[in-house]
Amino acid sequence: MVHILRIVGARWSMTLSILALLLVAIAPSDFAYGQTRTLVYGTELEKQTMTLFVQGDTSMMAWESEAAASKETKQTNTIGLGGWVGESRNVGIIMSSSDTTIPFSLNDSSLRVAQRDIKMKSRIGFIYPTVAATLTEVNVKKAGVTTTDLYATGYGAGIEGQVPLHRMVMVNAEVLGYRLPSSYDKTGQEVALGNRIEGDANLNFAVTDRAVDLLVGYKYKEWSLEVNDEVSNERAQGAYMGLRLGLYF
Repeated sequence: MVHILRIVGARWSMTLSILALLLVAIAPSDFAYGQTRTLVYGTELEKQTMTLFVQGDTSMMAWESEAAASKETKQTNTIGLGGWVGESRNVGIIMSSSDTTIPFSLNDSSLRVAQRDIKMKSRIGFIYPTVAATLTEVNVKKAGVTTTDLYATGYGAGIEGQVPLHRMVMVNAEVLGYRLPSSYDKTGQEVALGNRIEGDANLNFAVTDRAVDLLVGYKYKEWSLEVNDEVSNERAQGAYMGLRLGLYF
């Protein structure tokens, strides 16, 4: 099952890129314009909730790794695909994927972190309770030699809040916690990936009336890595910008 998830996760990037191109091609059409004008109704939150969307963001993250014994700033990209269902679009599923390799020039080491998450959300007023599943891969190299090469699966839960500041502006904040009980290291070591905590706060600007949103925000994440009873703490944080392209139907 884990191998299947890894294959699916590896192909998300291509799939989401194709979907993004399709949405860009469809959005300017009379059909899409008619949909976004006639099918958007309800509260400001409902109006801003796209039925189907793709999104991507890029950030300059400050990575602090005890496993690699170094610090570095590295551009980090995340892509996602999601959708909302129900008459008020109050139940959503969102998939996201990021894969970043951070070379640490100070000591000739590197850290690769890949995270594929699936979240299910439900809107209750301004609050969005969230449950999630995750597949995480971590690779650590020192002087070109792989010291850790693991993948782990787990689950999580959290809460998100959204508040409309204006009909074209939303403020959003989310906190998630993940537990990863199943870890496997390809080098045969005894490993465990500790609990992961993530936070995200952003402003969502409606660039067009409905189809395009601009995201500006700040991300934070931390987790622990245990290898042969030696525990290291990992941390990344930074500001980001992104775009969301969507349709209503």
